[in-house]
Amino acid sequence: MDNKEQFILVKFESTNKAYTFKSDDTSLKDGDPVIVETQRGIELGRIHGDFFASYNTDKEVNEIIRKATDEDLKDYEENKETAKEAMQVAQEESDKLHLDMKYVASKYTLDREKITLSYLADDRVDCYRIHNNLIGKAPEVLQRYL
Repeated sequence: MDNKEQFILVKFESTNKAYTFKSDDTSLKDGDPVIVETQRGIELGRIHGDFFASYNTDKEVNEIIRKATDEDLKDYEENKETAKEAMQVAQEESDKLHLDMKYVASKYTLDREKITLSYLADDRVDCYRIHNNLIGKAPEVLQRYL
């Protein structure tokens, strides 16, 4: 391939949707783990399919940062476990506040700059109350980003 921009799809474990990224690393192949920057932050995804030469969009297309290292894969697995712990802490705190909500998913970005906690509730929930309680009781890494 020459120096023209090349595009490739990346999928994330938490979604079935594939997102388009740019890369000049033509050694990447289907299934390879890669590090990318998304709206959420630095994340690990997997290559889905082959390169393609054109992509029509008005939006900026981010580049793949690099192929994931063994250390990245280890961090990703550790983050999954830590996110589960954070979700348990959040559920305990919401139960103490008698908030009718059930946490169903949690995910850290690879660099742990952001955590997303997803929950279900029949009615509107005052997230400010749970946020304030979590700041003081959650694991240190969660405290910094709530």
